[in-house]
Order: sequence, then structure tokens, then C-alpha cells
Amino acid sequence: FLTIPEYCGNNIHTSGQENDNSEASRMSERLIYESVNSQIYLLDTSEWDQPVIRKTLNSEYPPPDEITRFYNEFDIISELSLEGVRKPLKRGRYKRKPAIFLEYIEAHTVAEAFRGKQNDIEDFLYIAIAIARAISEIHQQNIIHKDISAANILVNLQEHSVKLIDFRSEERR
Repeated sequence: FLTIPEYCGNNIHTSGQENDNSEASRMSERLIYESVNSQIYLLDTSEWDQPVIRKTLNSEYPPPDEITRFYNEFDIISELSLEGVRKPLKRGRYKRKPAIFLEYIEAHTVAEAFRGKQNDIEDFLYIAIAIARAISEIHQQNIIHKDISAANILVNLQEHSVKLIDFRSEERR
């Protein structure tokens, strides 16, 4: 994981307006993932009184189709209340960039969770069944996850729990 300074003194922007809540403006954050298109931060404190994830696009002025795909993740999972899907909290803007806030899950990607655990068949089977159950749940809601991969499945081996993530390009059947 990459890290950034613990303190961020910037206001959260939602619906184009500034949020003057001083507690929300001093969120302790840590960069946990970065791609060409987006950054994901873990916020230790938030307006929800629990750690959350803030996912933002890298560009301040992305093309409209990229914004649509980005917010598509929030819109799709907002309609769900499934065990295998991370809960959405809010969509808006942060530092003038499109942002979504999501439930934080204490977990690792499948690849990270099983690194160096070649002989742990019991954990593997629990997680395989949980992944199948999570995929089945979203299919029952007529949603197709177009990017099921080790990077888009979070697992907690202690709890044998699974969460599917990154619903940017999903669609309803």
C-alpha cells in the first residue's frame, strides 16, 4: 500500500457545494490504491463515524462518458442490499473531482489473501463458496459484473467473507 500524509485539511464537496462540517474537513486519509483513472483512499474518520473508502477520478474534468461509468458503480450498488457487495454511502465531488464514498471492509484482494497459502484448502473452499454466493446474489438482481477478477474480490479469511467491488462497467440484464 502507498501512504500519504495522515492529515488532510480540505473540505468535501457534494452536489457542487462546500461542506462546512469541520470534522469532515479534517479526515485522516491514506492512499490504498491508484490506477490510471482513479485513486482510492481509506478515511480513518468520517461523517459516518467509521472508516470509509473515498474513490475519486484522477482528472478534475474527465469526459462525460467516464463520469457516467464512474457514477454507474454507485448507482448500481445503491439499489442493492447484498452480503457480497460493499455498501455505498454517498456520491458527490471532492476537490472538484467526481467522488464516491463506500463502506470500508477489513479485507484483502484474493491474490493478496492467498499469497503463500498453497496448502490451506479449507480457507480456499470457504472463500470459493462465498465468491459463488456473491456472484449468484448479483445475478439474481439481474446485474452482470463484467470484471470478476482477483483484484475485484475482497476477502477476509478470518470471517470467511467476500465482497465484490468495482462495479463501474456493470449493467442490468
